[in-house]
Amino acid sequence: MLANPQMVSTLDGGGVTTIFTALDRVDVLRTTINNCQLHIPESNALTGDEFRNLTNEERMQKVGTIRILGSCTPQDKVTLLNFLKEKGEVVAVLGLQTNDAPALKEADIGLTMGIRSSEMAKECSDLIIWNADFTFLVNGIKSGRRTYENIRKFIQFQLVNIISSSLVNSIATIFLGDAPMTAMELFWLNLVVALLGGLALLTMPPAENLMKMPPIRTSGRLITNATWRNIAIQVSYQTAICSILLLKGSAVLGISADAIKSMICNSLFLCQLFNKIIAREPEKNNIFERLHQNRWFWVAFVLFLMSQAAMTATENVLGISASLSWKLWALCILIGLVSWPLDFAGKCASDFHTRCLLQIKAGNEGQYSFFC
Repeated sequence: MLANPQMVSTLDGGGVTTIFTALDRVDVLRTTINNCQLHIPESNALTGDEFRNLTNEERMQKVGTIRILGSCTPQDKVTLLNFLKEKGEVVAVLGLQTNDAPALKEADIGLTMGIRSSEMAKECSDLIIWNADFTFLVNGIKSGRRTYENIRKFIQFQLVNIISSSLVNSIATIFLGDAPMTAMELFWLNLVVALLGGLALLTMPPAENLMKMPPIRTSGRLITNATWRNIAIQVSYQTAICSILLLKGSAVLGISADAIKSMICNSLFLCQLFNKIIAREPEKNNIFERLHQNRWFWVAFVLFLMSQAAMTATENVLGISASLSWKLWALCILIGLVSWPLDFAGKCASDFHTRCLLQIKAGNEGQYSFFC
């Protein structure tokens, strides 16, 4: 099976290193690779004997630079991938022959080709590529990264909703003795956020630079500092504005306590609606980038609005909550819209803080080098 040079280049750009190992001699293996228009320096090629003669310390230093390992035994492949795993790498092995079975078992992901691999190799693998298309690796990695990024976005969106709604009800119960949202309203909010939020965020198309980003290690955090920053900003704002409405809303707006509760419920719901757009881009300042590319996002957005309108109308008919005038509805929408400039301001402040720290660090390093 010949490797596609464009595919190998794409993998390399995404931080995925391709290592060619075989029982063939290094010169034979290099000729095959050159025929695929791939060029690997001689310093990155080793024979099995050279690899076995290295000490463990030398192997640990050398293993990151090996691109060709010729005349290697099945045990050499296992040793190589074990050293890679010790360095914190996630190792996938593509095996065709029966003697690749030990490496396929030891790898984090064992891959075989459906029509070219032996039966024993396929039994030891985790994934079987039945169409024997090597570009499947690129598509598989891209799909995995897309799913991972979308899950992170959904977690941010879901945590903002859960924490803010719980804090608002808890604060109101502790200080006023009455929660602004009923159990049914909380259940409805969480149900709509989970279902339609998942539809909107888990179906996001892959970013254009997805295969240019470094891979995420197994020790990497699912919830990053940027995600916690976004959660803190939105939760603080939603909790603060709802608490102000609880304490001062009736006096300032001249409406009843029941109308204030309806405003809080609608404001929280609309905050989650606009926060859905924020969750699309946890780290970028432009939250509207590629917004038109996912039709399911807009389907979920419209259903989100319709579901709240239906819930509000039902509660008004049953007399569960007070109806709101169009001015109060406009105020609720404005409360939700404020989430956007707050997100932009928080990200700009975070970027400015990071740049300042980098400049201070660079200045300190320059001063230290000067005195040395």
